[in-house]
Amino acid sequence: MSEWKWKRLTPGWALVISSLMAPIVSVIWIIAIASFRVAGVMPLLGLVFLFGAPISLVFSCGFGMPLLLLLKKWQLLTAPIVCANSLLLGAFSFSLVSWWAFGTFLPSMEDCLAGAVLALSVSATFCLLAGVPLRSPRRHNGALTPGGTE
Repeated sequence: MSEWKWKRLTPGWALVISSLMAPIVSVIWIIAIASFRVAGVMPLLGLVFLFGAPISLVFSCGFGMPLLLLLKKWQLLTAPIVCANSLLLGAFSFSLVSWWAFGTFLPSMEDCLAGAVLALSVSATFCLLAGVPLRSPRRHNGALTPGGTE
């Protein structure tokens, strides 16, 4: 029996592909909401994806990639740490977009929550595609070893 091996993507490709998760999740959310409220929402879905994909990619490259590089340098690049930090960065990024698009300086809690959920979808997808480990390889019997050696 042949065993199928998962080929991990390079971090650059994983970042580009995972940044598409924010508009995909947004479109799914709009479809779910619109099915209960309004008919004829298809043009809105195209606009959400058209504007959401580049915005997500810019914020992923502008905020996400520097964070990933710092975590890698500090040998703390694990999926839980990446996802936890993405919640904060997503809330902040969505607040910036809200301020830019609508002129509201103080974002609502819904804006921050939406940004956090979208960023979590992007970061979790990135971690799966790039093969970011769940645990740090620096840990040995629960203690951190200097320099990442066992």
